[in-house]
Amino acid sequence: MTVWPLNRGERHRDALDTCLKALEGYRSTADARRALVEAARESEVLVPEDRLPDGKLH
Repeated sequence: MTVWPLNRGERHRDALDTCLKALEGYRSTADARRALVEAARESEVLVPEDRLPDGKLH
């Protein structure tokens, strides 16, 4: 998350905090993933599921 588009919003900040807390054991990896996906959607960097060959987020 150190290289991110300039349009960093509130969800980017939340994702950073959640990921750090997950590394420290205070939040789950599922919480970190969810926060990161939300930040990616907010910044429009997430590839839509229908554009992936197997329909899964990698």
